[in-house]
Amino acid sequence: MHYFEAAARLQSFTKAAAELNVTHSAISHQIKALEEYLGQPLFERKTRQVRLTEAGKRFIGPVKSAFDQLAEGAAEITRFGKDRPLTVTALPSLSAKWLVPRLSDFQRQYPEIQVRLSATSTVEQIGGRDIDLGIRFGRGNWDSLESELLAKNDIFPVCAPSLITSDKPIREPRDVLNYPLLTDSDWMRSGYDEWSDWLRGAGVADPKVKSNLSLNFSNLLIQAAIDGLGIAMGNVINAGATCATAA
Repeated sequence: MHYFEAAARLQSFTKAAAELNVTHSAISHQIKALEEYLGQPLFERKTRQVRLTEAGKRFIGPVKSAFDQLAEGAAEITRFGKDRPLTVTALPSLSAKWLVPRLSDFQRQYPEIQVRLSATSTVEQIGGRDIDLGIRFGRGNWDSLESELLAKNDIFPVCAPSLITSDKPIREPRDVLNYPLLTDSDWMRSGYDEWSDWLRGAGVADPKVKSNLSLNFSNLLIQAAIDGLGIAMGNVINAGATCATAA
């Protein structure tokens, strides 16, 4: 992510390589790997410079915000002494698919900081005495907690291709109601009905959503969709790579 941020800021792979003290090919290779993971180009390659594509412009904001959040957390924790770890709690799926892959960059930048990651699913656990910061999906209106938007995450229905039959094609959003719908029970308990919200946003008035199977972890939800148990509400973090691989 440091390579992407530097290349976007400097509009040059060569300048980014010089700033980070790596080779031009290292920058190019990492950017290509990131583009393949996301499934779309992030840069327009010019002769002497590169420019962000529309996808790159949408992506750079969350990346900068994430780095700023980590830097602020690092600055805060160093005030308490280097022997005290920076303790972060995040959802299990978010920890595995988004946070852990980024920790190596953070540790290279702040090698003196010890990080302790706790994969938990409830907001209440953020209020513990040993927790410095928590990362959760939601609208941020949690009592007794201060929150800042880290990044927006697009949601979209996902399912196994074999689930869709010719007699029940999906041609418009309301057609998903003809199939078993999978829901995240943690989301439902928090008052966030992602299926109803998505359907309303897609123009389906007063959707009658009936869940056929409810699971309390995002990874279980996506695996159930892969196994053909129904249609799940996925997002870029928990399902983006799986969808890109399947495609």
